[in-house]
Amino acid sequence: MGASEGSANKVNAVKTKNLFGKIKPLWLVVVLVLILGAVLIVWLTNKQAVSTNGTNSQEVQTNNYINTVNKDIANKKYQQAITLINSQKDKSSTDNQVLLASVYAAEGNPTAALQIYANINKSGQMTYATAATAANIALNAQQFSTAITYYNLAIKLAPGHDPTATSDIQYFKGQVAALKKQEGQ
Repeated sequence: MGASEGSANKVNAVKTKNLFGKIKPLWLVVVLVLILGAVLIVWLTNKQAVSTNGTNSQEVQTNNYINTVNKDIANKKYQQAITLINSQKDKSSTDNQVLLASVYAAEGNPTAALQIYANINKSGQMTYATAATAANIALNAQQFSTAITYYNLAIKLAPGHDPTATSDIQYFKGQVAALKKQEGQ
């Protein structure tokens, strides 16, 4: 091995060392980014699984609660259903109040049911569906002016993009016309 070969090897070794010296930090950054990315993906997946499991658990509890109330209504255990609703932590929520109104309506107490709907309306929480339900309860109770009021409110609140709502609106308008005619308005 001559002097020039030895110098060439030293130069190659220095170039290689410099190359690896520059590449090592780059590889280190790439590896760290990949590891952090993997950790982030695992963390987000676990977080999503936890929230999904929590949501599913909450949905199951809600469905069980509603099913229990509906079974009580079907078995004419109205007071039991009312007690269950009133025992809820969020018994004043609109959903629970609508459920309570349905129990009163099934029990044959439309006055109590319509009072709940009046409170929902006053609070600004009335929806298309709740207004339509209130109108039907009032109609069945032969409280025609109240039925007209709630049918008109349902028409006002109906979503314009929903084909079912469009057909419902026609029905509601027909009901309003018939009720006004019946009342002599």
